[in-house]
Amino acid sequence: MANRDSEILILRECLYTLQGMNGATLYFDKEQEFQISNLDSEFALSNPSQSLLGQGAEEALRSCCKAGWYYGRIQEYITKAKDANSSSSSVAKALATALQDYLLDHYHSLLADWESKLDATNNDDGIISLRQLMIRLREPTHQLRTLAMVVDGLKGIKRGSEILTALVQHSWHGDSRHVKLVQGLIQKASQPWFDALYFWTTQGMLIMEDDEFFVVKSEKREIPGKANADNAVLNWKDTFVVYKERVPTGIMNQTLVQPSLTVGKGINFIRQCLRDSGWKLSLLEDKHLDTLSSEGGTFDDEELKKELFGYRYHPPKDIVVSRCNSTRQTSKLAKTLEVAEEQINSYIVEALRERHNLMDHLHGLKQFLLLGQGDFISALLESLYPELEWEGGTGLHAYSLMGFVDSALKSTNASQLPSWVLERLSVKMLSKEQQDSMLQFRFSLQAEGDDNAWDTFALDYSVPAPLTAIVHDSAMDHYHQVFSFLWALKRVEFLLNLTWRQSTDLNHAIITFAQYHAINMASHQPYAQAITLLRHISMARQSMMHFIINLKSYLFFEVLEGAWKTLSSRIEQGESLDELIQAHDEYLNEIIQMSLLFNEDGDASLGLQLNCLLSLVLKFCTIQRDIFSSATKKVEEATKLLKQAEQRTKQGEWGFTSPTENDETEEFFGLSDPIQLTEVIDLSDEFYLATQRLLKRLHEITHGISGARQSSMRSPTDDNDSDTMFSSAARHDQLNVDSLQFLTFQLDFSGFYKLDDE
Repeated sequence: MANRDSEILILRECLYTLQGMNGATLYFDKEQEFQISNLDSEFALSNPSQSLLGQGAEEALRSCCKAGWYYGRIQEYITKAKDANSSSSSVAKALATALQDYLLDHYHSLLADWESKLDATNNDDGIISLRQLMIRLREPTHQLRTLAMVVDGLKGIKRGSEILTALVQHSWHGDSRHVKLVQGLIQKASQPWFDALYFWTTQGMLIMEDDEFFVVKSEKREIPGKANADNAVLNWKDTFVVYKERVPTGIMNQTLVQPSLTVGKGINFIRQCLRDSGWKLSLLEDKHLDTLSSEGGTFDDEELKKELFGYRYHPPKDIVVSRCNSTRQTSKLAKTLEVAEEQINSYIVEALRERHNLMDHLHGLKQFLLLGQGDFISALLESLYPELEWEGGTGLHAYSLMGFVDSALKSTNASQLPSWVLERLSVKMLSKEQQDSMLQFRFSLQAEGDDNAWDTFALDYSVPAPLTAIVHDSAMDHYHQVFSFLWALKRVEFLLNLTWRQSTDLNHAIITFAQYHAINMASHQPYAQAITLLRHISMARQSMMHFIINLKSYLFFEVLEGAWKTLSSRIEQGESLDELIQAHDEYLNEIIQMSLLFNEDGDASLGLQLNCLLSLVLKFCTIQRDIFSSATKKVEEATKLLKQAEQRTKQGEWGFTSPTENDETEEFFGLSDPIQLTEVIDLSDEFYLATQRLLKRLHEITHGISGARQSSMRSPTDDNDSDTMFSSAARHDQLNVDSLQFLTFQLDFSGFYKLDDE
């Protein structure tokens, strides 16, 4: 009996060893190698029928107690993951709980059953042998080996998404028992990750640590000087960042990353920017209601709803599908996200169009910052010209300029625009740095150090939130960029028209003066020189006016109206906020590129050539203004003297009492100065050459693009659709080419600039 008792003791020690504990005979050394000390197998050899250990006991004990080593590895992971002081992720803790539950249900129950039978054997109520234990431990040992291999493979992996990816990869196995066991772990370990996804895509909340979930709140959370609720562009574009590498493989398909981001940030946008905190998703459909009824669930059963909407892991039936494409696993989730995304996009787009008057504000930007309201701009120029040109803009302030703006609004059709548009119009005073950074087309004709009053301000439009998500700061920079160019164009056009009026008055005065004094141009050289100067000025002005009118017609009709028509159509057809933002951004980019300011590569060479031409026009207007101002004063003085002479003549006195009183016939009001004529001719020639260079460049661009597009045309024998000869990008470029070719023809319809000459 003594040997039988010792065998029972060894079997009991085996029980401890199976739980990772050491006994006197069976234990694990410091290197975690299994050791057997003082095992007496003589009784088993001499009495094999009565022995509980049987023959080959040592080898049998080593085989059985492998399970204890596996158990120790698993328990070590559980202890570390559940340690309150550890930095383990929620997924790691969920995995530890799943492992612990598995051991409790499948392993500890076996050991408890064996311990009860061992007690019965000790009381001679029953017999249990080591061989029986080996047989019962065969399957649990295999399962423990799988679990130990899994936890060993997770060493050093802390992020939840990486743990789930590793588990999914472990499930790519040929042994169905192995696959089933690991997939059971995945189902429980993935619950925290799916819970985070559920709260994000249904409530817009991030409940996981920043380094665990694939959506993270950006550190750039507010713009200085603006309330968070007004930072619509920040809330939509910059508040949340996606890390696709944090999406666990086999848990969620990568194609669902963008819909998940859109849904979550859409909910935040609705609540924070649209200020609709009561809005909720409506994901329950008839099929969901039927399922709830059949399973006895309620609308408040969150766990059941997560199951219905696909926020739980479901093992794929096909292992190959699991490795190559996880679409089947997430079909429910994909449908849920599709419905949620459609509801959110529809609500946001409708709110921006209807409640926040998107098109009215975009139209207001077009009318004011893109100078589409022509009568308003003309009235504003008329009222500003004396203040800026003759007074030098001294004492200009935003409030005083707003007086001119308000006056122009009230006297034109701009007053018919909606009040919520008009109240957004303002004037921005520009610092020197803002002028250099924002205004690309500035004229520096003043002496060095002087300021140009025309450049010290700009029209501005305060876009209300949440429309700032579409008309963001970068878009406003583009608006101001185009405004500065069009404002310069309108300015020089206004000055050219003004010089024409001045020229008409002066021509009339000179002809009247010549007729009064019976002066013949053929015999009077000063008069002939004055007429020659006026003709050169007129020809230069006509050439410049021809350029300005055709350029303005191209910009306002071909570019702005064409782009606006496209934008209106895209805004009307847009189904998401991203589509609206893209449509507006492309609208502004198209305007800038077709306005010749910059090309697709950011090259501003054409813009600089336009700047040169407009500067020459402004210089011409300044020269003519100086010449005509001096001449007009002399005409007024001569007219005054003439009237005085007529009055004296009627009184019987001499009209002129000295030769110097009527000496304007020699200089013709300063218009016979050859230096002035030379200056006008040189400026006219310079304008001709600059226009010629611009036209040649446009000719090169249009023919270069056209040739490239012709070479990319598809052959009718292509396997693709033979009716489609251009891609959409090619068609768009072709429209640009047609517009530029038409502009080139309009500017040189008579061949005056001799583009074919080298």
